[in-house]
Amino acid sequence: MLFILTYVLLLLFPRFRAYIALASAALFVALGILPAQKVFSSVDWNVIMMIAGTMGVVYFFIESRMPALLADNIIEKVPDVKWAIISLALFAGIISAFVDNVATVLMVAPVALTTSIS
Repeated sequence: MLFILTYVLLLLFPRFRAYIALASAALFVALGILPAQKVFSSVDWNVIMMIAGTMGVVYFFIESRMPALLADNIIEKVPDVKWAIISLALFAGIISAFVDNVATVLMVAPVALTTSIS
């Protein structure tokens, strides 16, 4: 029940996700669902560090204005919308060979949005 409540709150209040997650984790420990001595050993730190690294790469990719540059290059080099979509699919395929799916979406979506606006 606590998990479902947490999930609903995360959906309803996206601006407060970190606080909701921390409060839910504290409740899991306070209610004895997760013993306090197993809190840190229950976290998969490899996954946390992988996600943090991925978010760092995506942040710098977006801040470097690379999506706008890539979108401009795609628009200049392709004759119509069909080839722009194919180019974005190839771009996503190349990126997904090196990073996980979430990072691929976070890197391709800004390029696709900028391309669609142009």
